[in-house]
Amino acid sequence: MTAPASPAEGLGRFLRGAGVFVDDIRLPGMLHLAFVRSPHAHARIAGFDGRAALATRGVVAVLAAQDLGSFNTPIPVRFQHPGLRHARMPAPLAHGVTRHVGEPVCAVLADSGYLAADAADLVQVHYEPLPAAATVEQARAGSPLVHEDAGENVAGTYTWRVGDPTRALEEAPVRLRCRLTITRGVANPIEPRGCVAAYDAHDGRLTLWASTQSPHYLKKMTAQTLGLDEARVRVIAPDVGGAFGVKGGAPREYLLAAFAAMRTGRPVKWAESRSEHFVACQHDRDQIHHVEVGATPDGRLLALRDLFWLDVGAYTLYGHLLGVHTAAHIVGPYRLPHLEVCLESVFTHRVPTGAYRGAGRPQGVFVIERVMDRVAREVGLDPAEVRARNLIPPEAMPWDSGLELFDGHRVRYDSGDYPHLLRTALDRFDYSRWRREQQRRRRSAAGEALLGIGIACYVEQTASHGHEAVTVRMTGADRATVAAGPPSQGQEHRAMLARLVAGELGIPVERVLVTTGDTAAVMESFGTFGSRVATLLGNAAALAARRLSGTLRRHAADLLGCQPDQVVLTSGRAVCRDDFGRSVTHADLFARATALEQVGPAWDELEATVQFSQEDAAWASGVHLAVVEIDRDTGAVRILRYLVVHDSGRVLDEEAVRRQVLGGLLQGLGGTLVERLVYDDLGQLLTSTLADYGLPRATQVPPVEDLRIEHPSPLNPLGLKGVGESGCMAPYAAIAGAVEDALAPTGYHVDGVPIVAARLWQWVYGPTGDGGQR
Repeated sequence: MTAPASPAEGLGRFLRGAGVFVDDIRLPGMLHLAFVRSPHAHARIAGFDGRAALATRGVVAVLAAQDLGSFNTPIPVRFQHPGLRHARMPAPLAHGVTRHVGEPVCAVLADSGYLAADAADLVQVHYEPLPAAATVEQARAGSPLVHEDAGENVAGTYTWRVGDPTRALEEAPVRLRCRLTITRGVANPIEPRGCVAAYDAHDGRLTLWASTQSPHYLKKMTAQTLGLDEARVRVIAPDVGGAFGVKGGAPREYLLAAFAAMRTGRPVKWAESRSEHFVACQHDRDQIHHVEVGATPDGRLLALRDLFWLDVGAYTLYGHLLGVHTAAHIVGPYRLPHLEVCLESVFTHRVPTGAYRGAGRPQGVFVIERVMDRVAREVGLDPAEVRARNLIPPEAMPWDSGLELFDGHRVRYDSGDYPHLLRTALDRFDYSRWRREQQRRRRSAAGEALLGIGIACYVEQTASHGHEAVTVRMTGADRATVAAGPPSQGQEHRAMLARLVAGELGIPVERVLVTTGDTAAVMESFGTFGSRVATLLGNAAALAARRLSGTLRRHAADLLGCQPDQVVLTSGRAVCRDDFGRSVTHADLFARATALEQVGPAWDELEATVQFSQEDAAWASGVHLAVVEIDRDTGAVRILRYLVVHDSGRVLDEEAVRRQVLGGLLQGLGGTLVERLVYDDLGQLLTSTLADYGLPRATQVPPVEDLRIEHPSPLNPLGLKGVGESGCMAPYAAIAGAVEDALAPTGYHVDGVPIVAARLWQWVYGPTGDGGQR
């Protein structure tokens, strides 16, 4: 069981090594789980031999699909979207056919993790390799099929349409086409996935400690797949060392650990290795866009059409969800009267794709911002001016883009001043000075590094899904507890909730103990994702604490002889606003509320549960500006300056918001410049270790200035908008625009990310050897 935590501990306990993660959990008699994973992208499983592994001392079991019986059925689909004709989900272990490198084929249970891993190497699996659909283009051609029973590799299609894009494009004076790509990446949280399952056969209760973002969903799916009553399953998320979307859902490894605990009667731990993470954990970002845009000669957008292919990998873990988010963000903060977005979700013999920080949103920003740069170049205007001419004005808020999503919600921006954000960013950045410096370098004969400036505007859909409940309880004169469902994976939810509750009750923040991530503490929760926690949990906590403060004010008013609205709660006392000499301590109020003659109703008044949801999403927004140099000798890109101006509504914690923005920004920079999952023609992953897969280094991190502008959302009492994905929304587009701007005299177009230095060098010093002046 996880203990409540005081926010006074802060992040210091992690620096002291006092955090408790899944791999820190050790139970008596615990077994360790390791997997035998397919080395082939596509193969028929002809048989296996686990005798050598079973003969090893300390090995308890070797399991294949046929050993699991009815448990080894496909995991139920979480997101069944319209237009998704062929939803396919994996079973805990591959049966008959493997569909991607890294798919689990067998499982080994042993007395230690090292022993289990060594024994897994002794299991012999006999494969008959089959042709693989290693790329989207190959998969769309129809052969080989990833799922024979589907009859095709297009899992489903969906189209969103606003206005009359066909006519608008035909009549547009300026018409452009481009093909844009974002390559696969993987999350690489500092703590890979993992779980510990323990089953008590006496009362039929299963406890699952898991590194997860959604304990309640994992509880539901564990109970469903194992045939248990949900009331007998408890999921606890201890400290989670980063997640970024990849620890949502119900991973098959977690379900198999729970099954193994029930079967053996012993606790079972699975801890994902870093190499496993590359081939077993979901990927993201992989999209190809075919874009057509119409505009006026003065740079105003008329219409946009986008056909894009979403590589879902071997299974539809998230249905169309990533494509839905891309479509929702492809409009950006702009007026776009005519739009058509056509999504094709395509099976390939690759690791399944799923959510990774942003979950489809950065791709939409990349598309619209690349379009803005192309239009600016075509009509001969500054990229900042083209954006300014297309931004939605503040007096038009709330703004309905015309897009309608599957759940009935529309893409409707609640508040914001996008022109003000852009003007503020340009002024703070000293944009005109950098343009003058760029022109000076271009005129210079000294061979200085090429200089480019990039701009990216974005909107971010936040708090768009579900509801959250928070229970606040007074446990003493100046003490309270808070129980909430979503776990933290570095955002410090506990500190945020404690400050809100302490502020409402007028008690010291260190006296508020917060429990999160335990399904025994809260009946229902949707989890941590989609920049939703501060908005939904924060408002629920504030409203619950407000109810309790109302109780304290009523009791104080009776004792002080004033009205409840005249009572101020501060520093453990209730003070009459009109006469600060008249006060009463919280101890007196608590004693009065808990007096014997008032035990029943008063105790009810000392606890409050509030469930909060929004009718619609709150939309954060912002602008990123970047200046880059490109080394003429190597093609290496160096970021000289980076500015983020963003609006996430009311800010509860300045430092927490800053950390969220910077963390997302660094992940975006990595995906723009160095991170790339590369597959060969056989579907083999060539970048499967940190020796091959680039992550941003300290020397690549630029000076970053982070400026906040607050336009509170009208959709919730605290005026909050989410911020968890703001940092990663725009770096892809901003850096791509800056690199293209640096090479503008050569005619170079940045059509995809990551931007590889060798490719830039080949362009600057190509066959002509003239430094790119072509």
